[in-house]
Amino acid sequence: LWARGYCGFKYIFTETSNENESKVTLQFRWMPRTKKRLVQEIDISGTGHGSDSRQLIDELNLFHDQGNPPPVSCEGALRHLTRSGKPLPSGYLIHINMQTDETKGFKEAIDIQWACILFAAFSGAAGNPELPSRQNPDDKAMQWIQSQAR
Repeated sequence: LWARGYCGFKYIFTETSNENESKVTLQFRWMPRTKKRLVQEIDISGTGHGSDSRQLIDELNLFHDQGNPPPVSCEGALRHLTRSGKPLPSGYLIHINMQTDETKGFKEAIDIQWACILFAAFSGAAGNPELPSRQNPDDKAMQWIQSQAR
């Protein structure tokens, strides 16, 4: 589920128990499946009816109004239950005990993951394994990323 962008983990806080042990709290979030916007230029400045930004806001509001539901399983293959057998709700808090000296790196990794998951959801890539081709000469963002990597 996580690898396909259906859900993400948002860092909430770290509670240090003692010098060596800490508890990190994450929030589990189901991600919205929005209209596919990969490799499309969108106008985020327009706010009128039918504008790109208005459509995205409407999609996000609908997801929220529906209670941030988990993805609909095509074949019943997705299992999203808590240990007690209840459906895993968006907003569920997860507590992870770890060594205090590991918390900073863990938080940074979770923050990066959260940013990537948000980007995937807002661009319509959540649940979609298809990524834009790196060979597309019209993809200015991919060209810039590749030039920075050289």
